[in-house]
Amino acid sequence: MGSKSLKLSAYLDDLEELRAKMMDAARELGIKHPAVLKYSMEIDEAHNKILRLEHSAYYSK
Repeated sequence: MGSKSLKLSAYLDDLEELRAKMMDAARELGIKHPAVLKYSMEIDEAHNKILRLEHSAYYSK
């Protein structure tokens, strides 16, 4: 497995962990709580990392 595949796997794991934390926070604190927004923004950042990695992999072929 290449280093980009390992990075992608790690990013996907991070994304799933953040998603689970956001869902737990939303259940416990309510959907409008600042902690839920914080997790949502972190998820966006993690997703952007994945897209950048996939984009660089596609164009480096």
